Amino acid sequence: MNRPARYIEFDQLLVADQRTGQPAMGFGLQARLFLDRGDRRETRHAVVEAMARFHRLSTRRITHMQPGAAVELRPIAAVDFPAACHALVEQIDPATEAYSPHLTSLPVAPPKWQAVAELPAGSEGADAISTFDAAVPLSFLATGDEAYLAALLDWCAILRPMHGLAGIAPVHEFGSDRSRRGMAWPYLARFPGLNCLLPYPVAAKGRGGRNISGINWLTILGDGILARLGGREALAGRLAAAWAGVMERPGPEGMPPGISVLDYPGGIVLRAGPEPQPGDVNMGDIPKAYRVVNDALQALRFDDYQQNPMDLIEVPRPLDAYEETLNWLHRFDLQD
Repeated sequence: MNRPARYIEFDQLLVADQRTGQPAMGFGLQARLFLDRGDRRETRHAVVEAMARFHRLSTRRITHMQPGAAVELRPIAAVDFPAACHALVEQIDPATEAYSPHLTSLPVAPPKWQAVAELPAGSEGADAISTFDAAVPLSFLATGDEAYLAALLDWCAILRPMHGLAGIAPVHEFGSDRSRRGMAWPYLARFPGLNCLLPYPVAAKGRGGRNISGINWLTILGDGILARLGGREALAGRLAAAWAGVMERPGPEGMPPGISVLDYPGGIVLRAGPEPQPGDVNMGDIPKAYRVVNDALQALRFDDYQQNPMDLIEVPRPLDAYEETLNWLHRFDLQD
């Protein structure tokens, strides 16, 4: 399948809610960045700036915003954005109040364009993990990936994430994803290259915030993670060794073919191939570039999920959610 056809297939795919029959889930190119100390005002102001940059990608299609969870969604034209969000950051007490600004494209449902941040209050503890999510339609890549990569690097430079990832992902309307997580399972089971937004912030709180949640087409590594790997040279060596294991032949000198590194102030973005690949287990297609990156970074992956439904992928009976969550995390692992 050629590149435009692959993107069109996922870009146009809509999944209906079984109760209402209304479209409830689509697919897009979604990034998730994991942030430290989202209770700090400087972090919250940075999130507002990243959202303002996101809005500039498509000012015509991003139509509504929610400055915070306690404020209703409203047309962005009626709000002094981003000034209203910066003002709200100064008004609320970060020690006791969470902050969750939200941009979306209405009336399209599920939204094609969506950005949301979830920044817990300081009372949640210094080990609470904050997130910044941004979804764009896959058609955004139709003319090339330069604009998207530039945007992602821009968000990373502003937010300085601990780590993160981006790829083709199920997209729900903000606030409905937890109740509809089960809708994604048939697609996750078939397409291993999808970017499933696991409840990692809940599962890893206090135990794994400095370990990555996984890998995808784009894997973001902050300077702290990169230092734990031994720096750029050590990462290149890990990738070359991983390439040899996946391809079952001697690895190349330096960076493996198809794998590239993009720099931003505060870290790097590791790119697994020239384009996102959904893969297809029905065709025996598990993207090799993803497997290489996974093998190189596997030692830093958080996979200490517990038997807690809130921490796990929702799957249909008789499948076991804990077992399938671990299977998903290990889907790119090399078999002994």
